[in-house]
Amino acid sequence: MARTRKPSQWFQDAYENCALWWLGFGICPSRSCWYEFRERTAAFVDAMNAHVLHQAVNEDLTRVERGALDGSAIAANASRRRLLHAERLQQRLHQLEATRHDDTQGDTPTEVPTWMAKTPRSRTAQCERSLQAQTHLPGWQAANQHYSPSERRAPDKLVVSAGDPEAALGVDKDPIFRPLYTIQTVRDVDSPLILSYDVFAQATDAGTLSPMLARTEQLTGRRLKEV
Repeated sequence: MARTRKPSQWFQDAYENCALWWLGFGICPSRSCWYEFRERTAAFVDAMNAHVLHQAVNEDLTRVERGALDGSAIAANASRRRLLHAERLQQRLHQLEATRHDDTQGDTPTEVPTWMAKTPRSRTAQCERSLQAQTHLPGWQAANQHYSPSERRAPDKLVVSAGDPEAALGVDKDPIFRPLYTIQTVRDVDSPLILSYDVFAQATDAGTLSPMLARTEQLTGRRLKEV
């Protein structure tokens, strides 16, 4: 369960995993409770890990002197087949806003496209993500202009994920072009501890060394001597 990032899977495991029945004394929270739990605990994860690391330092289990930086790209929770360029994104926003207007008037939409969410609440969330995607596109378009003409992409080839607008687009290990995040960890060379971790909205690990060194100092209170 600790290795699974999806609250929907936690919900299923709570019903199917006998070990979790015993651990939770039979409690089976709803799916929405698991998602709320993830959001509530996110603010405390750093503090809990920092407490463990400081305790390890105090008990001389590690001196936080040597670390190994490691990273891996992971797929974002968004479809790789639903990437939108600026014009298509604007069209969908117009359709979403029109349908949401009907929702506020208490009218049932006569026709909902297959890509559109099916309830007023989920359509509101979908519209917010689409607006967020629209704000990301100008930055990528500006960055595209700094490439050499041979590497520059046509405007209609600059796309964004409406499902996860913050995710970077790149090729994973399979290789498949899709929305990605890069997970970085600093592992202690002299103990089995992970000294720091972070997630970057980019497809490669370029430029992550300096932020990860700062994260290690933040969580452990010590600066690495060797990386």
